[in-house]
Amino acid sequence: MKARQLKKLHLGEYAEFILPFTAVMGEKVNDDEFGVFVTEFSTFLNSNHLGFGFLTLVEEGPPMKVYGAVEPLRRPWNKDFVGLTDAQQALVKTWLEGSRHVTNVNMHELKDAWYGEF
Repeated sequence: MKARQLKKLHLGEYAEFILPFTAVMGEKVNDDEFGVFVTEFSTFLNSNHLGFGFLTLVEEGPPMKVYGAVEPLRRPWNKDFVGLTDAQQALVKTWLEGSRHVTNVNMHELKDAWYGEF
């Protein structure tokens, strides 16, 4: 397959991976507090050149349960793209575990952002 086709299909060197996670919010986290969590998490991600792949509420609480994914802000066709490093994955996990809003976090394996199920 030619490079142009690989890029268009997000395959090979152009594959994009995201880091899924599941987080359980504390018993006292309401809609307003959840909004604060999203803002703080977004600020943290942006300061580390990361972004939301998605963030969705799985269970309304209490406690709320969310499923989300983190992705690098740079794309693989940029020459200095390295994807999500082990250090970035550990940083996200540490931040989530340290958040006053989160009581439990489960980090999942990296997943292809374009193919497969979530």
